[in-house]
Amino acid sequence: MKELCITYPSLPFLSEVMQCTITQILAKIHGANFMRRIVLSELQESLISSVPSFIDFRKALISHIQEVVKERVKDVKTVPITIRGPQSELRSVISKRFARTLSTVDIQLRERTRREKIYDWFGDEVLRAFINFINRTIQSENDFRREFSGEWRIEVTRSSINILSPGRAEYNFPAIIRTSLLYEQARLFGLRDTKPRGSVSKGVLRLRCSPLWYMFLLSGVISSLATRIQLTKGEDIHLYVGLSLHPMINYEISEVQTLNEGITVVREVCRRSPFLEDLDLMRYLIIFNLYIRKAFTLNPAEYVIYGIKPEGARFTSRFNFSISTEELSVLDKKLETIWGDERDDVIIALRDFGECLVRLYRIPAFQQELPLDRLITTYKLICYAATEPGYKSPLDLIYELLRILKEETVEARLKGLLRRYLQETYKLSEEKAKERIDHVWRRLISLAEIA
Repeated sequence: MKELCITYPSLPFLSEVMQCTITQILAKIHGANFMRRIVLSELQESLISSVPSFIDFRKALISHIQEVVKERVKDVKTVPITIRGPQSELRSVISKRFARTLSTVDIQLRERTRREKIYDWFGDEVLRAFINFINRTIQSENDFRREFSGEWRIEVTRSSINILSPGRAEYNFPAIIRTSLLYEQARLFGLRDTKPRGSVSKGVLRLRCSPLWYMFLLSGVISSLATRIQLTKGEDIHLYVGLSLHPMINYEISEVQTLNEGITVVREVCRRSPFLEDLDLMRYLIIFNLYIRKAFTLNPAEYVIYGIKPEGARFTSRFNFSISTEELSVLDKKLETIWGDERDDVIIALRDFGECLVRLYRIPAFQQELPLDRLITTYKLICYAATEPGYKSPLDLIYELLRILKEETVEARLKGLLRRYLQETYKLSEEKAKERIDHVWRRLISLAEIA
């Protein structure tokens, strides 16, 4: 077995993106053994992967990039970088940025018409450039260690912090990493200011890397992108899925595959039910889906969801939250105590009902027909009671929910809407969807009767 190491700055967002990316790559490798995160000094950390051979890792890396980069960019119809100026200038900026280095390995952006949208060609170009670059520059394990395993250079002066990759650190990091959760220009309160008088020194944070690292970082960010949500005309928010591993724990390959499954689950929920109007409810829906798919491990880890908004040439973090595997394990114990062997049935019913509420909330006409605010408030209280250790049983709250649903007009209308939702989302026949709804209703009634 070979142990391969990738070292990178332990910066917000970047750290979770890197751990998410390597987890997805390692899960593809047959015969891989474990993965371990090590926190180093001076704003750095490493991911150690135990794999059968370097060739297997290299194939899995290229396979992962081929599968996700082009698909994700076209899927969200945008790119996770911004460059000042009109869109038509993007290709010329990229060409100039990579011309000196990438021309030696025959990587050039093809000519495009001005009518094409960025997302029509950008994913292809990133994919082609990165794979060609890997094929030409990372041919051996020594090449890999030279480019990816060396420690980064941290230079601290009175006016700046410079974080520089191994090799020729000539390019700024992709803008989303530099600007989403960090200030590029700020007062360096974390550094000791030795001046005897005057104000605190202002400083600059510079993040620079080699061309290969630039492509790897950009590919990692793209692979972590779950979906794009249009808030208003011309205003979007991107949802990214990251992973945070506990330091110094060997995650066996079975756990890596479970975490990879969890990443997929979180992405699916972000795409299907991105309820930005109420992040608590969105978080509960992710928890229920993770629980149903059993995407939690014995060792602690966290799924991290970032909402990041493009603003001109910069990105702004709007929110982030995490869900720990320990939280899911505690939930399992609590549900077992309350509902025993029927706990999966109960959670599936709660998930289906919650996702339907999210969908209905976005249709103004239904807000007048149905007491949606009351339903959502009661539903959230049930979720809180079901997931929080030490809190009272959710049975009383389920009884309150059922009282609302038993109103004749609410029950008939909601059942019809829920049936349509299940048919469209899970591709069920009308008969199967009706059976599932009846099962959900019977489940809620039986639980309410217990209360």
